[in-house]
Amino acid sequence: MTARNETLGTVLIGENACSFLVWAPRARSVEVCIIEPREHVVPMQGAGCGYFQAVVDGISAGALYRYRLDGEKERPDPASRY
Repeated sequence: MTARNETLGTVLIGENACSFLVWAPRARSVEVCIIEPREHVVPMQGAGCGYFQAVVDGISAGALYRYRLDGEKERPDPASRY
């Protein structure tokens, strides 16, 4: 499945994982910076046409996060449902 057929933002997978998908066409790299429940950074994989995606285990609905573009610019999720 291509990234464009998936839902932008964050989608809960089961009870303990989330799928992240963001469109950042000018970024060379994107990371998900998880703030809560446990602070850590997860690199996202390029999915073509400016999309980046990652699946993160150990988090559930309500987790706090932001995206880091090119290792420096941190931004909220423009498709957040919060």
